Amino acid sequence: MGNGNMGTLMKINGLTLSGALMVLYSLCWFTVFKCNATAKNANSKSRRLTASLLFLISLNLFGVFLKSGVNMFFQHSFVPINAFVKMSFSIAFSFLTIAVYSANAPVLYICSKEYRNCFHRYFPWLAK
Repeated sequence: MGNGNMGTLMKINGLTLSGALMVLYSLCWFTVFKCNATAKNANSKSRRLTASLLFLISLNLFGVFLKSGVNMFFQHSFVPINAFVKMSFSIAFSFLTIAVYSANAPVLYICSKEYRNCFHRYFPWLAK
């Protein structure tokens, strides 16, 4: 996209950090899943935790793959595209990736009744 050496370095760093985040999420999920599988008293709370971690991993992977796919499409596009359009899409999908990475609280709100109750207790004006 004509970003020069700094743009390439930023893309490599972004993908490396995204990969590290996916590995850490996967390790957390695997640990919780293994503890649930070996525990004699696996309850619904630990199952919800496993489901919410799996949902977070899937959501983050979706955002990273979508942004990488759009970048790859614009980088190897056979149709001449204006540099302004390329940069606009790159910025928009970067914000999508940030939004996906910031989705921990909404996912926990959806998956956990305890989290939802605490959220309503501290933010009662949003529960209406």
